[in-house]
Amino acid sequence: MSIISNPLAFKLYEIGKSIGDFRIVRCGLNHEKLVSDKTSGLPVFYDLDGQKVFSTIGFCQREDRSEFLQCAHSTAWYRFVHCLNELKSTDYGNDLYLPIEEVKETMLRIFELDHVKSALEKRKAVLLYEQGDETIDEMDQKLAQCLEHHSRYVGTLEIQKEMILESINSVIQCIQE
Repeated sequence: MSIISNPLAFKLYEIGKSIGDFRIVRCGLNHEKLVSDKTSGLPVFYDLDGQKVFSTIGFCQREDRSEFLQCAHSTAWYRFVHCLNELKSTDYGNDLYLPIEEVKETMLRIFELDHVKSALEKRKAVLLYEQGDETIDEMDQKLAQCLEHHSRYVGTLEIQKEMILESINSVIQCIQE
């Protein structure tokens, strides 16, 4: 891109750069995976008042998570929506592709899947220790389906972000001409 001399075009550029800095990773909600004992291969747990509490592998690094747009345990998506609202308030807000409600809906679905995967991982772990109504294979199928949905929503988020950036660049180009 050439030098941007128009102040509004430069503002759009700066917000676009901020949006571009957000990362989207197809993590598969990995933080919900349970830790397995190295010897037995069974999920690690501790007893809390007669209840099994399973250990997860935990979150990725805070610095990374702060940039991950798809993360249900990050404030990145709040900052992303803030950028979209900032763009909307500019003189060119109506000319930009700003799917604010769609982004919020996509993120809500990702948040829901985070809880679903956590519950499925724990139900599967319980089945490894006790008999239940479901089988391990059924749990594996449900987990695979959850990950498939997650991948689809992350893909939607990638497309939304790319279209927003293309829209910003297009408007900047029009302003500069």
